[in-house]
Amino acid sequence: MTTKQNLQDSEIINSVEFVDQRERLFFAKAQLGEQARSFLRSPIGRYLHGRAKELADEAREEALDIHPWTPFTRRKLAKVREKSAHASHFISWCADIITEGDQALTQLEEYRE
Repeated sequence: MTTKQNLQDSEIINSVEFVDQRERLFFAKAQLGEQARSFLRSPIGRYLHGRAKELADEAREEALDIHPWTPFTRRKLAKVREKSAHASHFISWCADIITEGDQALTQLEEYRE
């Protein structure tokens, strides 16, 4: 069984014999990345990712129609930017977890050599 296959089972971490804490940390990060990837493939994950992309796109479109010449429109633009930021953060957090997991998997495989 490969390391990647081991990562898909969340119970594995309790049954694996680790050389040290560093190896355990690499494994846990890699496992978290795989769980995030699986979540994004699930119906709920696909829905949330799609909604976040929609929200970010809507906010960008909305921002194009706002002319920040008055205090009211500047406040409106700030709210639109905030809406876009929330959506973008969700997407980037998911990407960060997956990227860190992939890096940890590489480090784990190198560490075991």
